[in-house]
Amino acid sequence: MVGSLDDLQKLVRESENAHIELKREVSKDVIKGLSTDIAALANFEGGHIVFGFSNSKEPVGCVYEDKDLDQISQQAGNCRPSVTINFEKISFGTQQFLIITVPKTTVLHSDTKNRFPIRIGNTTGYLDITSILMLAQERGLLGGGTSEITNTTRNSERRSLSEDEVLMIVEGLGSKDSTLRSEALLDLNRMSLGYALFEHQEVVDLLHNILNKGTNEEIDQTLNIVRTTILSGSSSEKKVVSHWMDKIRKIGESSSLRTAARRAFDVLQLAGHPGAVDLLEKWITNADDERYSELHPENQLSNVRFYGLDNKIRSRMCALLKKKPGEIVTNRVQGVLESVRRAY
Repeated sequence: MVGSLDDLQKLVRESENAHIELKREVSKDVIKGLSTDIAALANFEGGHIVFGFSNSKEPVGCVYEDKDLDQISQQAGNCRPSVTINFEKISFGTQQFLIITVPKTTVLHSDTKNRFPIRIGNTTGYLDITSILMLAQERGLLGGGTSEITNTTRNSERRSLSEDEVLMIVEGLGSKDSTLRSEALLDLNRMSLGYALFEHQEVVDLLHNILNKGTNEEIDQTLNIVRTTILSGSSSEKKVVSHWMDKIRKIGESSSLRTAARRAFDVLQLAGHPGAVDLLEKWITNADDERYSELHPENQLSNVRFYGLDNKIRSRMCALLKKKPGEIVTNRVQGVLESVRRAY
């Protein structure tokens, strides 16, 4: 409860964190977008939406009617599943303020546009499929309830390949015809969600060979198969690809294809492998401006806390700053540190 204007202003001063969202007015357009704000706070740690303050955090008050509160409650109800909110009406002199309290919940909520928002710093971002699965697992919604990144996805029942399927894959991957290899990789990408691909040594050897000697496009497709395996593969499959991390880090360093390099970093992050930190440092210190702009690593760090790498990255970045690097490296390091701070 807020008992005085000083209490309210103290709450507003804390709006630089992820728990407070400020709104100037209770308007039709603002109310229309509240399902996103409510779901974002509920998916994070709960918080407050405060009406009646300007962008500069000055108390300007707001005007609202009971029908506005009904519409706000409807927006909370439009979240899937719905979110239970509480209102606190506050008057100081002639000014009125409205506070919506959003509790932290144990489930995941989508907004009216079927997105899964979440607070990232003092802004709102959206969870991708990997983040949704990981947060759901962290909250025990998928079973297991473990916070260990390497165990964030349960092992669903995965089909074994038939002899004919293994023969077809081996023939395609081992072909000297790049078109046939590409078709085989496309098939494997489709199959990787439901089939235990890495339980067949011939398939494993051919995929590993592609990582070593394939074209950039073939390597990119193979990395996506590895990514899916880390996310949904069996324990034995994950053990196989865990031995490939050093090679994947080197791909991230040397691949001229931007998507392959970024995919390599994504795989290392998803595996919670320290090679992701090594690769990030290499990009920061060695990449020229054009290359670094293409890689744009700051945009790949939104889930870094899920992967258990945030403190390792922060420590490495601080170590770089202690070396008193030039302006370019310093700016890159600061950009990465800001992204880590904003990560969920």
